[in-house]
Amino acid sequence: MVKFRKLVVILLFLPQVLLSQNSESLIYGKITLNNGETYTGQMRWEGDQSMWTDIFRADKKERPAMNLLSEKELRQIDERSENFQFGFMALWEDKRPKTNFSFQCSFGDIESLTTVAKNKVSLKLRNGKKILLTRDKGGDLEEDIYIYDKNSGRLTLDFDNIKSIEFKPTPNPLKSPIGYPVYGKVLTSSGIFEGYIIWDLEERLESDLISGRRNGTKIDIAFGDIKEIRAQADGSYLKLLSGKDLFLNDHDDVNSGNHGIVIFGRGQNRVKVNWQNFISLELTKPQFALTPFSDFKVPKSLSGSLGTQDGKRFKGQIIYDLDEIFDIEFLNGTNNGLEYTIPFWQVQRIEPQNDKFALVHLIDGKQLLLGDHNDVTGNNHGVIIRVKNGEDRYVEWDTIKFIDFD
Repeated sequence: MVKFRKLVVILLFLPQVLLSQNSESLIYGKITLNNGETYTGQMRWEGDQSMWTDIFRADKKERPAMNLLSEKELRQIDERSENFQFGFMALWEDKRPKTNFSFQCSFGDIESLTTVAKNKVSLKLRNGKKILLTRDKGGDLEEDIYIYDKNSGRLTLDFDNIKSIEFKPTPNPLKSPIGYPVYGKVLTSSGIFEGYIIWDLEERLESDLISGRRNGTKIDIAFGDIKEIRAQADGSYLKLLSGKDLFLNDHDDVNSGNHGIVIFGRGQNRVKVNWQNFISLELTKPQFALTPFSDFKVPKSLSGSLGTQDGKRFKGQIIYDLDEIFDIEFLNGTNNGLEYTIPFWQVQRIEPQNDKFALVHLIDGKQLLLGDHNDVTGNNHGVIIRVKNGEDRYVEWDTIKFIDFD
């Protein structure tokens, strides 16, 4: 939730920002209501998403792969699924799923959102492809949206009243009333990560508040006023730009209740650091700009080559985990306590190692051994590869030797 707290103590020393570098990274567009009213300006979702690189989440109305599977292949999935921790068998009825499946992409990958029925929204990607989403299961289609219209000021809009949202390139410069993304270096037990910061999975702009208590008194500090945060005992030491030092505790912003720190690196890489691995954050001047709306890649269908353990090889369009079909969707996995969210267009090769891990090769040459997620473990539902002669082949995860993406 966006934080508009009643402040007991406010310390505001907002630094100057580089408008030309940061303003284009903020979500911007036009909202049309059911009554015909329109508003244009900077937008922020109730879940705090405010940057084009933030992740949009909603449930798909239909799972794209189901009509491509044979009854035999569906039975194989049922048999393999009996041991899945999340009870995958409960999702099937007469060999068809009875629940929805998540769609995730960056906000910058979306051209528009249009309400087509009471609980249905059509998402149009930048390549013109449309995905039908449902509002029945929550997600970002169930959240209020804040828009900062130049004529009407800040408005809070319920999605029930929204007919469409058309995303547009952000004006440069844009004078943001809520500040610009925060940048820094995060020291962890697994190394140093540098980029734009999302603190406690919420705070990411200069005006967002980091909260805690000092000697029982509630204190809220603007993120942009902070020079350093260092974990200590049951709280954190904060060094402010003013030179003042504070020890804060008794709030999930500054203690073990923290939900994690996300770092956006170059190329839309995302890594989440859990509190137990966090040592310190040093806020610094940005060293690169976040991706603006105009620079997001046009989404493409996943395609490549798949090799099996028995030596067979197939080439064609790929439906990964029976769910992901575009290269702007994400591969998820954990490495050494760090949680990675990687767009498929950055993935060069995936090599399953066993039912717990897969070796992931990235296009920049890096390799990650990832686990703890359906995408990279034996809980993966398998892959459909649509070969050029029109035949659809379903390949179970434990028979895959490698997948090379084009």
